[in-house]
Amino acid sequence: MKLTLTVLFVVVVAGMCCAQTAPVLYNQPSPLQMIEHTSHASQQPMATSQSLLHSGAYAVETGERPIWEFGTIPQQPSLGEVARSYRKEHLLAKKAQFVWEKQR
Repeated sequence: MKLTLTVLFVVVVAGMCCAQTAPVLYNQPSPLQMIEHTSHASQQPMATSQSLLHSGAYAVETGERPIWEFGTIPQQPSLGEVARSYRKEHLLAKKAQFVWEKQR
């Protein structure tokens, strides 16, 4: 009996909460109003050029730079080589001298 009343109470409270926040749709049609921008696609003269730099001087370069100017790319070791080196370090690592059997 208590379970039934509790479930009924939860359903009623949830329905009341949803009823307050549900949007209301009216049956009145509203026509679509398009905003017009009359000067959107009109032809206009180009503006004068403005420099984005602090000084008025600028430099233009053409062509491609050779790859040797960028330096060499360091070769990374493969994943297998890294794993082998870690395994060797682990074997050479200092081990504990005493092993405690029972610790409290």
